[in-house]
Amino acid sequence: IMSSFFFFGFDILSQLPYLQIVDLTLQKIGISYHYNMMSKGLLKVSDLVYFMSVSLLFIKLTEVVIKNKNT
Repeated sequence: IMSSFFFFGFDILSQLPYLQIVDLTLQKIGISYHYNMMSKGLLKVSDLVYFMSVSLLFIKLTEVVIKNKNT
């Protein structure tokens, strides 16, 4: 569910009229912005750092869930 929100949710939020002030920021938080840049053949360090950070975030969240289930 969270990964779907990261992929689609931030793009949808950025298209809302009352969030136009921060639309580019919301797009950059989402996965699809970075994926689209990489699919064009542009390998930027910021995109790689983004994917590593998101991966580490989900790994840590998984650890927390597993620890909570074991206690």
